[in-house]
Amino acid sequence: MLKKNNILLFKTAVFAAVLWLAVLTSSKTSAQITSEALRAHWLVTLSEYVEWPDEDRIQKFTIGVYGYNAPEAEALVKAREQRKFKNKDYEVIHFKKTKDIYPTNILYVNPGYNNDLPFINDRLKGENTLIVTYGIPRESPLQDYFMFNILLESRNNQFVVNSKKAEEAGLVIPDKVLARGGTKVDLQNLNEAKTRELQEKENLLTLQEKELEDKDKELTAQSLQNDIQRDQNLIHKYELEAKEKEIEEQKLRADKLLWDAQKYRTVLEQNNIILKRQENEISEKQHQLNMSSDQLRSQQERISEREKQISEHEKLLQQQSGQISKQRRIILYALIFSGIIVTLVIITTVSSISRKRKNRQLAKLNDEVDRQKDHIEAQSRQLLQINKELEKLSIVAAQTDNGVVIMDNQGNIEWVNRGFTNMYGFAFADLQTQKRDTLTGFYSTNSEIADIRKECLRTKESKVYETEIQTKSGKFIWTQSTLTPILDENNEIGRLVTIDTDITQIKEQENAILAQGLTLAAQRDELAQQKEFIEEQNSHINTSLTYAKTIQETVMPLEVNLTKCYKYFSLFIPLQIVSGDFYWFARVPDDDKMAFTAAVDCTGHGVPGAFMCMISTRLLNEIIVEHKIYDTKEILNSLNSGLVAALKQDTTDNNDSLEICLCKTILKDNGDYSLTFSGAKRPLYIYHDKTGEFETLKADRKTIGGIMSKRNTTEFTSTEICLKKDDKVYMTTDGFVNQFDKDNKKYGSEKFVNLLKSICSKDLKEQKEILEQEYYNYKGEAEQNDDITIFGIQLI
Repeated sequence: MLKKNNILLFKTAVFAAVLWLAVLTSSKTSAQITSEALRAHWLVTLSEYVEWPDEDRIQKFTIGVYGYNAPEAEALVKAREQRKFKNKDYEVIHFKKTKDIYPTNILYVNPGYNNDLPFINDRLKGENTLIVTYGIPRESPLQDYFMFNILLESRNNQFVVNSKKAEEAGLVIPDKVLARGGTKVDLQNLNEAKTRELQEKENLLTLQEKELEDKDKELTAQSLQNDIQRDQNLIHKYELEAKEKEIEEQKLRADKLLWDAQKYRTVLEQNNIILKRQENEISEKQHQLNMSSDQLRSQQERISEREKQISEHEKLLQQQSGQISKQRRIILYALIFSGIIVTLVIITTVSSISRKRKNRQLAKLNDEVDRQKDHIEAQSRQLLQINKELEKLSIVAAQTDNGVVIMDNQGNIEWVNRGFTNMYGFAFADLQTQKRDTLTGFYSTNSEIADIRKECLRTKESKVYETEIQTKSGKFIWTQSTLTPILDENNEIGRLVTIDTDITQIKEQENAILAQGLTLAAQRDELAQQKEFIEEQNSHINTSLTYAKTIQETVMPLEVNLTKCYKYFSLFIPLQIVSGDFYWFARVPDDDKMAFTAAVDCTGHGVPGAFMCMISTRLLNEIIVEHKIYDTKEILNSLNSGLVAALKQDTTDNNDSLEICLCKTILKDNGDYSLTFSGAKRPLYIYHDKTGEFETLKADRKTIGGIMSKRNTTEFTSTEICLKKDDKVYMTTDGFVNQFDKDNKKYGSEKFVNLLKSICSKDLKEQKEILEQEYYNYKGEAEQNDDITIFGIQLI
């Protein structure tokens, strides 16, 4: 009996350790190591019962592990530090490829590489090698290629043995290992044969139990950390949604910027059309001005020649007037004596005739000069009108924000406007000083400028190009330039004109849009990575919890044991992957007519609830199996004391508790049953098959553990009744009755009791289907808010 109790404690400790490791593991690698460590344990434990030919002569056993990624090898190396194989050292060899495999005492094939078993068998044919695999389905054609196949499906199906294959390799597997592939109990019964090793494990278990008690607080803290992590995941989710909203807003802003850029381009194209039209008008006016200037110069030359002729005539007249005066004095003196009057008459007559002739010539000249002056005045008025128009165009060219450059047909700069200087900072004198006086020189940062000029001269058509130019202050700006040829009257290119427009803002907007696009892409990639990270973390957590669920299911009652005492059904719906509810069954070792059943609801859900289930299961088994307490009320009192001690509620503020519906049935000699019930806040429902009566036994209004159990110091009570064959007993937790529908209305105990009354006469399988359908129909789209457990038994 002591050995069985120790084995029970060992099973509980192993379950606690494995569940603790599965929950605390936050990465996929850690979860795999825990799983593979368990496989390594089974591999070594099973293989110890195999007999090799002349194994006494084997100094050191060799264990091979095949698989490129096989963490079992590392687990075996770690296990080697704590235990030996058949009291001898062993070596672990990792084979990554089939061609590397050579004979070893044991070869473990990683489950990912089971398809290579035919090749491995051919390679090891005739060798004394024990081939061990994991997870090969029973219907798989690979059943003929292994000796041990570890399953760990349930307590009845832990491994499969191929004894025929072992005999072919010269190995002997004892019959006690072969029974139905073995179970966990069977394996532990085999371990009982090793008394000395078991004694060492008992000492180790004592230390482990102490460690588990120390780790209870850590588990509680980890539960809180998991809740915090869940809240952080929700916060992160909300942040992702906010970022997605922000990205949508940025997309809208980017679309607006694109629309604005398109609008600016449209305005720029319209301005270019206007400038081109103005260029044509300037070219035409310049041509007219050139022609008028030539005519003006010609007229001015002719006027200058006329004025020169008039000046010479005036000088000649002055000379002639001087000579006449001299002659007059001579004649006066000579004829003074001849007669003053005759001389005067003659002189007057001659002088009058001469003056009239000269006056006629002067009048003629003056008329011609007057005509030329009128012509010149008319041309001056025409030039003045042209100059006014040119002045207007010059004002446009000078005051516009666009840079205007006039060059000869070779590209040498002749004139720049104020807009050019404002745009680049260079005046015409600066360009001459810096010798930046050619088209290809100033726009040299455009690698295609020479080809553009050549094409413009060839086609005599305007060309548009963009250039990034460094201004005089060192700043770089982007400009869009229109190079236009100016044709003369012979349709030859006389000059070249460029009109530059600052498009730096447009370029910056384009770059900003491009940068925003890159930023959006980066944010999208970041969101995808964050989403992938969260999904990976959730996957790791779910993997650990799923493994913990598998372990938790091993402590549930086995069908093979339950069906020896009752017909039964169980409706078990965890809120999360692991549950805070469990149903329980135990038989008294020394009395096969006495059995215990219970439905238990522990504080919390998920991982915290699962740990409470583990502690509660251990305490129930310890109270009944080890301490042999069979009185149901005393069982609850002991369970209360044990839970308070396990959770250290006397010295801490821990308030975890549980509710339980506990039954003890004893089969009497006359075929009837004696049922004793004790409950902590959970009632018992009974259906009497012969009379059709439905009965409810109320529970004590206190919990197991927690603050309320400290305040309520009354002892638990028990109720004993007599039942007959086919009577039915229902044990439940409060999850079903506390479920809310979509209108936030609770199902309620009264409705649940009426439902049981309406179906209790039906077959148990049909009852389960009706209860399950009723639950999901009532819940509808609402969230499940608690674990669900209904455990029904029928006496047989």
